[in-house]
Amino acid sequence: MQTIFSNVTLTKNITFDALNMLPGVVLTNPDFPRDASNGIQLTVDSTIPSPSNLGFELGTVNFIASYKGSVIVPVSGDDLTLAAKATTPLPLEGVITYRNDRAGLDSLGEVFTLFLMGQNVPRASSFPSLTPLK
Repeated sequence: MQTIFSNVTLTKNITFDALNMLPGVVLTNPDFPRDASNGIQLTVDSTIPSPSNLGFELGTVNFIASYKGSVIVPVSGDDLTLAAKATTPLPLEGVITYRNDRAGLDSLGEVFTLFLMGQNVPRASSFPSLTPLK
């Protein structure tokens, strides 16, 4: 018995571990080269681990770096290619904007203190968006 279907579309959603909010992103070597119109310019090195067996060319990526539940800075980087089962370095840039809420001020103050003491900043980052390579 053979059944033929016409005009049928099948879809499948898949999830890759490497794109699961990219846990384990580490930010190092912060620099604050200049003021920006709405805050302080930040440049920072990052390392992005990929547990996936597949490599990905992601293009421009945008992260939100947060500390103790407060957003510290949105950062972005260009031309990210994640190799399979590897950690990839990527320079990131962003602007730390003025904060006027107590939790935000406290978190930002702690982050600057840790940076100035040369300590690693335990933080969370999320991976809200990416722009594919053209």
